Amino acid sequence: MKMKTYICRTAGLGLAGGLLAILMTPLQAETITITIGKGSGIMWEGAMFTETLSGPMKDPESNPYFGLLTISSSRIACDDKSNMREIAGYEAFPLKGVTGVGIVPRAIASATFGLYQGGTGSLSGTLGLPETAGISSTEGKITNKRHPWCIPATDSAQLKYYDEKANRTATITGTWVIVADGNQTNSEISMPPMYFGSYSRSPYGDKRVEIFPSNITLRINNLECTVSTPTTIDFGTMTRNTLPGAELASRSVPLTTTCGQPSNFINANINVQFRALTGLYEGEPSRLTLKQGGGYITGEIDNAATGSGVCTSTSGVGFDNKPIKLGRISDKQSNIKLTNQLTWRLCSGGSNLPSGDVDAAAEMLVTFN
Repeated sequence: MKMKTYICRTAGLGLAGGLLAILMTPLQAETITITIGKGSGIMWEGAMFTETLSGPMKDPESNPYFGLLTISSSRIACDDKSNMREIAGYEAFPLKGVTGVGIVPRAIASATFGLYQGGTGSLSGTLGLPETAGISSTEGKITNKRHPWCIPATDSAQLKYYDEKANRTATITGTWVIVADGNQTNSEISMPPMYFGSYSRSPYGDKRVEIFPSNITLRINNLECTVSTPTTIDFGTMTRNTLPGAELASRSVPLTTTCGQPSNFINANINVQFRALTGLYEGEPSRLTLKQGGGYITGEIDNAATGSGVCTSTSGVGFDNKPIKLGRISDKQSNIKLTNQLTWRLCSGGSNLPSGDVDAAAEMLVTFN
C-alpha cells in the first residue's frame, strides 16, 4: 500500500495550514534472514551501503561497457540488459530459485579522475531507483540503455580519455530494494553477491567491493500486513514563530496495523520504516525538512515504539529508513491487530522559517522481520 506525505502550508505572516501525507509500502525489515510475504511492488528495503574506491585507471580508454560508476553481479564489468527482468514495473535483477522476485539498488554515486589532455574530470548520478543516469563534466548527461546500473564517463568509446596514471576516486551510498510481482510462493533462497565497481578497460585498473553479501537468506512466506492511518494531516492555521525549535502545531492520528498469515505460520516482528523524500533537516534523522527549508516535521509513536517527538528532541520517528518495532506475531497466531497513536509536530527552524505555503514529504513502509 502506498501513501504520500505532505507537510505544512504557510500564508502571509502566519502559518496557514499544514499538510502531512505518507507513502506506505508493505515491506520486510533487514536481518541476516530477510523475510517478504504476499503482495507486489516494493516488498523490502534495507542493507544500506557506503563505499569508496580509489586507484589509477591504468588504461586511457573510456568504454560504456566498463562503467566508472557501476552496480553489477559481475566482478569485472557492467551487467547486460539481458540479465535484467521487468518485475512489478521495475527493472530488476531476478533472483534464482523463485518466480517474480528481484532486487534493485537505490543509490547515489560520484567519481573524480584525471583526463588524458590534463585536468580533472567528474561524474555523478543515481543507480537503480529512481533511475540510472549521470552527469559527466566532459559529456553532459549520460544514459546507458544497454547496460543497467552502469554509468560510464562517456556514451561512446574514446581511446584517449583518462590519464591512466592519475588517481580516480569513486564513492557510493544507497540501499537495496526487493520487488515482487505477486506470484512469489513459499521458499527460502540465498541472495546473490552484488558489487559496486569502478571498471577500467584494463583489468589492472578495476576497483570493486561487495555491497550485497552472499550470506543473506531470503525467506518468502504468506504473511501480509496492512496499515490504516490518515494520508494527509492538516496542521491548520498557526502563528509564525522564528524561535528555533518552537512547536508551531501538532496533530495526533491513529496508526492501526493488521497482519495475517493463513498458513505456514512464522514468528515475525512488525515494523514501520520512514524515508525522507524532501530530505533531513540539517542532516538529523528525526527531522523531516520542509521542501522550502527553514522548518521541519517530527513524529512520535506511543507505547514506547519511539522516544519523544517534541521539536527539541532527536529521539522520535527516524526518517532514515530504520525499522521501528510496533509488535510481534507468533507462529501460533493467524492474525494480529496493533493499535498505536502517531503524533506529528510542525517545528520552527528559526529566522529562515518561510511565510506562505510550504510542504514536505516522506515515505512510510510497513515491514516485518
